Order: sequence, then structure tokens, then C-alpha cells
Amino acid sequence: HEYLRDWQAQRSVYLHTVADLHQRSLVHTAPDGDQQLPMCKWCQKREPTWRCDDCFAFPEGCQDCFRSAHQHLPFHNVHTWTGTHYEPSFLSKSGLVIYLGHGGTKCPTAAEVGEDRDEGVGLGLKERLSVRLGLRKSFTRKHTDGDGNMNMVVVDTNGLHQIPVNFCRCEGKVGDDVQLLQHGLYPASQTAPRTAFTFRVLDEFLLQNRECKVPAMSYISHLQRKTMESMPQEVPVRYAELNRCSQQWRLLNALLHHGEHASAVADGKKSEDHQLHLKQGSLATVCPGCPRPQINMPDGWQADPDGWKYGVTLCMDGNFKADHLRMRKQVNDVPMTDGAAYMTESKAYQEHLHTYPDKKEVSTCNAHRAVTQANQTRGLHKDVTGIAALACARHGFFIPGTVVDFQKGEKFANIDWALWMGILWYFGVLRVLVLYDIWCIFGIHLLARFAKSNYMNIPLNVTIMGGIGQFHVHGHKDACVARWSPAYILGAGNVDGEILETLWAALNEISRSTRSMTTSHRKEVLDDHMDDSNWKKLVRIVLSLAEKWKRAIKEFPEAQEAFVDLTAMAGPELVAVWTAQLEQAQADRMSDPAAMDILNVQVDDMPTQADIQTELSTHVRRVAGQLSTVDWIADGMEIQSLTCPIRLRVKELVKAAAGNEQVEADHKAREARRTLDNRMRVWLNDAPRIMGSLAYDIPDPIADGGPEDVVLPLPSHFGVNICQQNDIATLAHQETELRHGQMNDAINEVKILVGRKAMVYTQDIRSSTGSVRKRTRAQDKLVRADDELHRHVNIYETARKAAERLGEPDPKYKELKSAHLVARTTSVAASLRGTKNEHLPWFWRVEIEKAERDGGLEWMETFDRIQWMRAKCRRDRWREEIIILQEEMKRVPKSFQYEANKWADRVQNGGAGYSAFAHGQQARWNNLKQMAEATFETLPSAPSSI
Repeated sequence: HEYLRDWQAQRSVYLHTVADLHQRSLVHTAPDGDQQLPMCKWCQKREPTWRCDDCFAFPEGCQDCFRSAHQHLPFHNVHTWTGTHYEPSFLSKSGLVIYLGHGGTKCPTAAEVGEDRDEGVGLGLKERLSVRLGLRKSFTRKHTDGDGNMNMVVVDTNGLHQIPVNFCRCEGKVGDDVQLLQHGLYPASQTAPRTAFTFRVLDEFLLQNRECKVPAMSYISHLQRKTMESMPQEVPVRYAELNRCSQQWRLLNALLHHGEHASAVADGKKSEDHQLHLKQGSLATVCPGCPRPQINMPDGWQADPDGWKYGVTLCMDGNFKADHLRMRKQVNDVPMTDGAAYMTESKAYQEHLHTYPDKKEVSTCNAHRAVTQANQTRGLHKDVTGIAALACARHGFFIPGTVVDFQKGEKFANIDWALWMGILWYFGVLRVLVLYDIWCIFGIHLLARFAKSNYMNIPLNVTIMGGIGQFHVHGHKDACVARWSPAYILGAGNVDGEILETLWAALNEISRSTRSMTTSHRKEVLDDHMDDSNWKKLVRIVLSLAEKWKRAIKEFPEAQEAFVDLTAMAGPELVAVWTAQLEQAQADRMSDPAAMDILNVQVDDMPTQADIQTELSTHVRRVAGQLSTVDWIADGMEIQSLTCPIRLRVKELVKAAAGNEQVEADHKAREARRTLDNRMRVWLNDAPRIMGSLAYDIPDPIADGGPEDVVLPLPSHFGVNICQQNDIATLAHQETELRHGQMNDAINEVKILVGRKAMVYTQDIRSSTGSVRKRTRAQDKLVRADDELHRHVNIYETARKAAERLGEPDPKYKELKSAHLVARTTSVAASLRGTKNEHLPWFWRVEIEKAERDGGLEWMETFDRIQWMRAKCRRDRWREEIIILQEEMKRVPKSFQYEANKWADRVQNGGAGYSAFAHGQQARWNNLKQMAEATFETLPSAPSSI
């Protein structure tokens, strides 16, 4: 703020200084009686009549000197003096001509001067209005000037320019387009080009497109304003030319920077259609931290007993924002590359889809939209409804060749191919961990689908493990957390598996402009943006690994300390038993994921909502592309359960202090409301089909309310009597059964969270005496557990009241009162005096056999076991993280060295220009390697207890 106050004191001075720049400069003057006349900067003999806005200090000069000074700066924005003010003009009005041959002099061969023609030959178009008005800066429609030079429109970063160009016409000359290229101008066509782009404007546009997501039309519009701000409509529109030339320039740069120029030249000579035939990933930036045999892995790695540290972790996900409108004329599609970057090769992919059985996927978990809407058509005007991709979960690099188009929903046929291409890319790696939002369903018959395919097969020595990202796994049934969360997968390290969500956010911004492109152009633009994402990840990977290392060596000792404390409390006998149980469960996980249920509170007689939903689904009629009644009710219940967190976010917004805290709370509340509103709209569309006229018999929304206040037309809203009167008693029964499962799930979570609060009190709060930091962290844990506890209590009470409205209530499900949720410190220490006769709240006794253990209770042993096993998993994952990071910090310099060596081999592969470029690339990769080694050497050492 002090800077602004200082500026205010100087504001008038600044304003006068800027205004004075609009008059002619008096830096160079000559006396004229009592006055001083301004003089040319260069000759200082004649009055200046021209000024340049792009040269430093805005030099002014006479026409001859000004033209000479700008002979090699022909695309500067200039002004000419009218006698009273400076008016925008072109350098061509000073007589400047660009000579492309003979060392920058006029070609001695006479040009073929023809009659001046309009751009629209035969249309009789008049000159532009700006030309007829006599404006000095205006674009003529005449193709040539009086000397036979071509009037070319040149697009540069500071606007559009029209300037005469003198081509060489000598015998044996190269074509006009090549002459332009030799001088840094890219021709808009290959025959008689009349428009050209400077190399820097193409680079600038592509960078703006990648970084700021600026589409071609917006970029051209901004150049038009730069050229003639008061009359941009008088500037020629070069949108189509920019689209075409930037597409070509993008490919040329990709071929050059990925060392594929030799392949491009060879393919151009062999193929009549001049198509490129490049391998998967030829034009892709690849992850230097992931394992790649023969490139960045040590000798003998296959024999290492800790083989998990040489595995690769991938995540898969779909994105329905990157859709594409069906082309009216497919003949207009001109493919440049196919499968050489990130989008998969189309021919093999289409053949795979044609042979894939059209089978409806069935969910064995919750009603995930990725499964229920897999066969849903999303509009006949679209030929692509979205994309799926693979990325390395640890570093966030898109995997080459793995991005596939959806034709309908997120079908297994599409995802299988993406996974297969990922396996091919990492050929030789023996362990692949794949994290996918619905792996619990997708992975069941994965091997069988591959075995039946004519195009896909998994190498015999490759082990494919599956999991679900840390965010999405909590949207599954409770058993999925222990079975599929990476927190409990041996060798996973510390990975969340949600990296693609962040990558989609950036890619979605460009998807709006690719929607109406040609099929191939869309793929090339998406490839370009994914490659740009990978490149940004690559240049930052060293710093990223360094930050991960610092965090890992900080978190591991804390996880180790917590695990040691729990081990001491449990005693050696129980620890030995629990260790054997956990190791056996992890060994059996591949063949029997249910073995990991040992990490959950297991109550066999209390079926979960997912179990009940699966059972009910076997007795209802299904229609392709539609939700069944059971799935629709389950979706409605889930939407209803989401309203509680949103109300909490709204309360947080009211309580939040002004400033950043309030802005953040407001953003979270708006995002949560938007997500809920979108999901609710889709769900309500099916309400009339299932509920009939009752779908409309609900209260109107509150005037100033949000989606969390909308009443859902579920059978429980109307009650059992109205349901019977409207012949939907079956729906009421289905909801009743699902509500019982929902209550069972909520009770299970309440037990764990009450126990977790008790553990925090015992282990963290009491042990934090004298440490403000530890106590603050403990209090934060307690607040998070308490918020989660009240969320599940709200879900339970909502389900219980709904079940009561649907018929005779089950006496097993009682009201949850505040007193039931008190986390006593005695609850987690069964050996404390006075706990033998401690009475538990009713929900601890639901379907649980009451038995005592060493003066305690059986449920407490179960809880102690779960807490110990989870603590061990957390400690193990951080230990693995440190070991994996050590390997990655070795791989990255090796990968950079490998790239440098490849460029060293290319030095002799081409002409002098290719050789110089190869030397430059070799130096760049060597610099990256040296930076990586220097950074990693300064990092602190690993904990001694690893």
C-alpha cells in the first residue's frame, strides 16, 4: 500500500510525461530563429516525419533514414507526422520493401507484373473503407504494388502488417513458400502465399493457448485491436489461416523437439499420401521418475526381494467435458499424426471396439454413475462423449497412447484398451498398480475380458494390482476402503490416486474450443496440451521429489511413534497374532480382496446397504440406459445424505471472518451446492417414470434456499398409506430395506468414530502436556472426527425416521442421543479399574456377541486390532514412500542422461541445422541432469529406522 501512496504523489508528473510523448521529440534540434526545430535522430539534418513505437525510446526520423533503420525490422508499429499529430501507418508507406533473395537486395530478374486484382476475383469487391477514406494505416485489396512486389499480410505479435515482398525469380530458385520460411515467415499456403505468420507469433499463440487457454478466434481478435483499435473491422480476419498454420507449426516443432525429423523425411518420401508412421509415444514427453527397463533401472532389479519399489502406479479416470460434435463432412478431416502422442491409435482401437461384446456392466458396489450410465447415449449430435486417460499416479504424467474416446458412457471396453496401452508402454515392468474409481467392479472380470480379446493380453510375468483413489473410495461401500484404498496396499507408498482430477481441470478449459474442431485437429490440440502438462511436470519434478522427500522423512517418525505406542499398549502376544493376520490378509488380497476385511469392524448379521441393494436388484426389471427402481431410490438416499455437509458448509460461511477465510468458505459452499444441484437435476428427471404423479406432489422450493432444501419425492416422503393408494407399495418396501442397510452402515461408522475420539483423548490429548503444537494437532483430529461422527449420526436419524414413515419400525434401531456418543477415555483401556461393569450404548450391542476379554469386552479387542493394523499400514506406507523416493531420485538423473545420449547420437543424423539443434538439446538435458543431482545431494538423509 505504501507503493500506491508514493505513486499518488507522482501521478501528475507521470501523466504529463506520458502526454508529452505524443508530440515530436526535442532531443535532437536545430535553431530556427527563436525556436528549436526537432531533427531526425539519424542524420540530424531533416525534420522527423516518422516515429516507431516498438523501438526503444520511440526514435523519430526522416523518411529515408527511418526506412534504412527499419530495413531489418519491417514489422514495427510506426506513426507518421501529419503536421499536428502522429497518425498510425505502415512501414510500406515509407517505401520499405522486403527483399527475400540476393542478400536482402532486389532480384535482378524482372518480376511478372500483372494487372492488379481484387482478392475476390470476379466479385468486383471495392477497396476497404479505410483505404477509400485515405487512412495511412489501411489494408489494400490489391495483390501487388506498382513494381510487381507482392502485397503480403504478415501477422506478428504486435498486430497485422501489410508490406510489399520481393521474391527471387531467378532460375533454380526455391518456391515462394520456402523463401518465406528461410526468412522466419510461415506461409499460409504453399502456392502463391499472400499471408504469412512470423515464427514468434505462432510460438506466442501456441504458448497462450497452452498456458492461458486462448482460442484462435480470441487471439486474432486481440491482434486486430492491436492493429487498428478504433476500426478493428477494417483489419483482415486471418482466423482460418491461424488455425491451419498453428496446426502445422505445432507438428513441425513436435517432430523437431522429439527427434523424429528423420522419420518424417523418410515417411514423406515413401508414402504417396505423405502420412507419418510413428510409434506410440514418439511425440510425447515421458515421465523420468517412473521405472523404465534399460533406461533408468539398476542392473539385477528383477532379483530384488523388495520388487514393489520397481513397480509403477497408474491412475485411470474418465472425463465427459472433452466431447466432440459430429463432423458434417468427414472428408474434410486431414489426420497429421495418429497414436504418436497421447491419443490412442484410432484404427486398432476401433477394431477392438467392434469385436468387444456389448454387455451391460452390473454394479456389485454402490450405484456408481460410471457403471449405471455406461451405456447411456449422450446426444446423437456427438460422435465423442468424453475421454479416458491413464497417468502415472506418483508424478502426474499422461501416459502416451492411453487416451481413448468414449462413444457413450464410461464402458469397460474403452477403459480396457486404455489400460492395455499403458501396460504396453511399461513393457518389462513386472508390477503394475492401477487406481481406478470403480476398480471394485472393473477388476472382477478384468483377466477374463483380456483372455477373450483378440487384441489385448497381459504378459505372464506381470502382476496387475488394483485400487481406488483415496477420495473416491469413500463413496463406495465400507468394505471397499480396506480392500482397495492405497493406504492398505503393500508397496503403494503414499499416493492418493486422484492426480487425474487436477489434470482434467486444466484440460477442461480447452475442451470448449476443441468441441467443434475437425476430428484430427481436436486430437492434436488435446495431445499438445497433455504434452505441455507433461513438460511442466518434467521441469518441476526435481523440486517436487525434494518436497515429497522432506515431507516423508517428517511424517515417518510420527507414524512410527504412534505405531510403537499402540504396540506397547497391546502387548507382545496380541501383536504377534495381529501381525500374522495382517500379513496373511495382504498375501491373500490378490486372490481374495475380502481378506482385507480384517481392517474393518465385521458384523456378519448386519447387511450393508450395498448388500441389500445387490440382493434387491436381482428381483427388479432392468431397461438398457435406465436406472432401475432400486438404483434410483439408492441414488436418492445418497443425494439426501449429501445435504447435511452442505448445510454445515453454509454455517461455516456465516461464522467465517471477513477476508480469505470467508472467500474460501463461500467457494466451498458454492461448489458443493453446484455439484449437488447438477446431480439432483439428473435424478429428478427419472422421478415421473418411477413415482408417477407423486413426483410432482412435493412442496415448492424455498425462495432463497439452495438444493439442500429441496424435498425429494422418495416413497418415505409420502408414507406407507399414500404409497399403497398409488400402487407403489413395492417401492416403499425397497426403500425400507435400503434404509435398514443405510442404518447398519451408519452404525458401523459411528462405532469407529466414537472409538477414534476416545483414542485421541487417551493417546494424544493426555500425552500432549507441555506441547502446544501436539495439543493443537490433537484438537484438530478431535474436531475432524466429531464432524464426521455427526454426519453419520444425521444419516442414521434421517434413515430411521424414513423407515418409520414406511411401516412398522424395527425395534432394533433406536434413537441416537448425545449421551450415546460420549467418548470416554475408559472405553479404550479395558484394564482400567471400574470398567468391568461399564454399560455400552445400545448400538454397540446390535448383533454383536457380548463377551468379556481380560476384564474388557470383545468389541474393544476388535477395535484395538483395527487401530493397530491401520497404524501399522500407515507406518509401512511412509516407510515405502521413503524407499520409493530414493529410487525415483536415482531414476530422474538417469532418464535425463538417457535423453542427452539420444541427442548425442542424433548429432550426425541430418544436416548442419539438425546437428546444431541436436547439440543444443543435448546440452539442455545435461543441464537438467546436473540440476537434479545437485538438488538431491543437498537433501537431508533418511531416518535411521527405515
